[in-house]
Amino acid sequence: MKTTLNIKNFRVFDENGAAFELNPITILTGANSSGKSSVVKAIFLLNSFLAQIKKAIENGDSIELDKYKLDFTTYPNNLLGRFDKVVNDSSASKTVTFEYTVHSLMLSQDVNVQLVFSDDENDELNNAYLESITMSTSEGIFYHSCKGETAYCNLNIIKEDYITFLLGEFAAHNYCGVESNYEFEGDITKEEYEKTIKEIIEYLRTVDKSRRDDIFRYVRIAKRQKSLIHAMDVEPSIIEKLQGKKSIFELPVIDKLATMPKSEVEAYVTNEFANGAAEDLAFATLKVINDFMESDFDNFADYFSDYEERWFSKVICAGPMFSARRSKKEVHLLEARDLTLDNAYLTMNPYNMKSGEGFTLEGDKFVPIVKDEETKQAEQKAEIEAWQNRKLNFEILYEIVMAWNKKIAKDGNGIYEYVEASQFNPWGNYYHVAYKLLTKFAEALTQEVACPDWCGNMSYVSSARASVSRLYTLDNKDDFSLLLQNYFEKKRLYREYKNGHSFIGKREYEEDSFMNRWIEKFEIGKAISLHIDQEGLGVQIRLHKSESDQGRILADEGYGITQLVSILLQIETAILSANGEKVNNFFRLENLDHYDDRIFHYEINTIAIEEPEIHLHPKYQSLLVDMFLEAYEKYNIHFLIETHSEYLIRKAQVFVARSNYENEEAMSKGNPFKVYYVPRSEKPYEMRFCADGRFQDEFGKGFFDEATNLAFEIL
Repeated sequence: MKTTLNIKNFRVFDENGAAFELNPITILTGANSSGKSSVVKAIFLLNSFLAQIKKAIENGDSIELDKYKLDFTTYPNNLLGRFDKVVNDSSASKTVTFEYTVHSLMLSQDVNVQLVFSDDENDELNNAYLESITMSTSEGIFYHSCKGETAYCNLNIIKEDYITFLLGEFAAHNYCGVESNYEFEGDITKEEYEKTIKEIIEYLRTVDKSRRDDIFRYVRIAKRQKSLIHAMDVEPSIIEKLQGKKSIFELPVIDKLATMPKSEVEAYVTNEFANGAAEDLAFATLKVINDFMESDFDNFADYFSDYEERWFSKVICAGPMFSARRSKKEVHLLEARDLTLDNAYLTMNPYNMKSGEGFTLEGDKFVPIVKDEETKQAEQKAEIEAWQNRKLNFEILYEIVMAWNKKIAKDGNGIYEYVEASQFNPWGNYYHVAYKLLTKFAEALTQEVACPDWCGNMSYVSSARASVSRLYTLDNKDDFSLLLQNYFEKKRLYREYKNGHSFIGKREYEEDSFMNRWIEKFEIGKAISLHIDQEGLGVQIRLHKSESDQGRILADEGYGITQLVSILLQIETAILSANGEKVNNFFRLENLDHYDDRIFHYEINTIAIEEPEIHLHPKYQSLLVDMFLEAYEKYNIHFLIETHSEYLIRKAQVFVARSNYENEEAMSKGNPFKVYYVPRSEKPYEMRFCADGRFQDEFGKGFFDEATNLAFEIL
C-alpha cells in the first residue's frame, strides 16, 4: 500500500498521533512493545471497515456507515480484544481516529480522509462505530458528515475538476472501446465513426498527460459500461459549453443580462418578468432586482455567480425533498440526492400542501379546502409579509432566474428542464443537467476515496505462523491451517478461469512457480508440493531436489524453513487470487496511436509479516528483501514488515545504493522502501534514505550499536 497513515488515540499512540508514509515495502523496527504491531493492527482494523463500504458499492447496495462497525472478530483484529481495550489510556475524547491519503484519479490529486470512531453505550459488546467522516484536499474540506451535525459539501473545490474529468472520461471510454468492439449509439457511417474517433484523439492530446493517465486508469479500474455522461443520458457538448464560465449553469437569461448595463437591468426585468406575472414571481423579482442594484456588482452574471460561489462553499447535504431522511443527522457517505436543487421556493400559494392546511385527501387525490375570500386575502398578506422578512439566498435566486429563463427560453436543449406544477407538486421543478452531473460526480468521488485501492486485499502472517508437523490438518483454526485452506481455494478458482479459457481480469500464471523459484534460491530444493492425503485427513508438504524424486517432508527441514514456506505460501496465494486487467483494450497513453498487449495491471495485495527472519540464517534474512522486491515488481504485492533483523534492513540499504538515483526526488519516486524506527515511549520516525543507501537518521540505542558495544567490551 502507498499512502500516508495517521493514527490517534490507538493503543500506544496518544491524541497527538503518529504519522507514517507507507511505501510498497514498509519496514517497521524498534524495541519490543514499542508500537510496531499497533501500526499493523490499526491498518487491518481500518481495512475491515473500508472493506464493508467497498463491498456495498460493488454489490450496488445502500451504503450504511452507521451500521458498519470496527471488526474485532476476524483475524488478526480478534487479538485486540474490544474497543475500550484499544483506546489510549490518556485519551480525553475516548475516540480513535484514523487518517489516510488516497490519490484520487477523479481529481488527479491526493485526498485526505479522516474517520473518527467511538463506542455506543447501548452496545454491550463494546464495538466501535463511526462518529464522523471528513474528506479534504489541499484547498480544504470538501465533504464532512458527523453525528449530531448536518453534513455539508464544498462544491467549489471540485467543480472545475469535474468538467475536465467528465469530458476526459467520455473520450477515454469511446477511444478505449475501439479495441473492445464499442459501437456509438445510433446509426452512423464508418466515415462518421472514424471522424469521431479522430476528434476524441485530438481532445485527449490536449489533456495534461498526468491528468489523462489518471482518467484512463479510472476507466480501467472502475470497469463501467458507460461513462458518467452516457449513464446520465447527456450530450458531452452540454459540458463543453461550461468550460471557462464563472457559473456552472448554462442559462440564456444570464447571458442576456450579462451583456446589459446595470442601469438597464431593472427596467428590462420589471417589464419582461414582473408585469403580469403571478404575485409571488413579481414580488420575488423585485426583491432580487433591489438586492442586485444595492450590490457592488455591475454585471448581473457576476452577481449570480457570487451567490453561487458562496452557496457552493458549504452546501448542506439535506435537500428539501430529503430533509426528513437526514433528520437523525447520522454519519453517511454523500449521495447525489443530498445536494438536490430541484424544489421551488417561491410559492405564495395559500393552498400549500407543504403546510398540510390547504388541501385535504379524498381517496387518492388532493382536493383544495374551500375558503372564503377574506381568509384567502389574510393568508396571502401573511405570505407577503413573510417574504419581506425572508433572506435572499442562492436557492431562491436560482428559482427566480429559472422562472425568468422559462419565459424567454422554454426549450432547454437538454441543458435544463421544466417540470410543470401538478396537484401532487404544486410548485413545479427546475432541473439543470450540469448541476445534476456535478452532484453525481461528487457522489462518485466520495465513493472513490472511501475505497482506496489497497482496501479489501490484505493478509497477515504472524510470528507464530506454523508448527513443525508431518501432516497438517485442515479442520484446525490456527493460522497455518487457514492459510492452507485459502491456498487450495484460490488454486481451485484460478483453475476455473484457466479451464474456461477466460483470462478476463486474470493473467496466465504457472501455478507455484513463484514458490518453486524461491525454494531454489534459498537452496532448500528445486520445487515444493502440497498433497492432500487419500483419507482427506490433512496436507503433506514435500520439498524436491528434482522433478522426479519423491521429495522429503517439510518437517525434516526444521523450524526456520517451515516459517519461510508459510510466507511463500501467502505470497503464492496472493498471486493466484490477484485480479487485474490486460492493456490490450487500453491504448498506451504515451502514444495514442499504439498499444501494448504485454502490459498487465495487477490490483494491490498487501501482506503484513511479523518477524519474517525468525530462525533464518543471516544470509537468508537478507535474501528475503530480494523475494519481497520480486513479488512487488512482478505482481504488485505490497508488504508491511515488523522486524528486528539488521541484515534485512541492510539489504534494503544496498538496494537503494545500487539504484543510483540522480537526486532525492528521483529516489522518492523510485524507491519502494520505507523504514521506520518505533522507540518505546516516543514518537516513531522515518529512517530517511540517502542516495548512497545510508540513513540520514540514527537508530535508537540498543539496535545497530549493540554489536559494536559488545565488541569493544571484548577488547
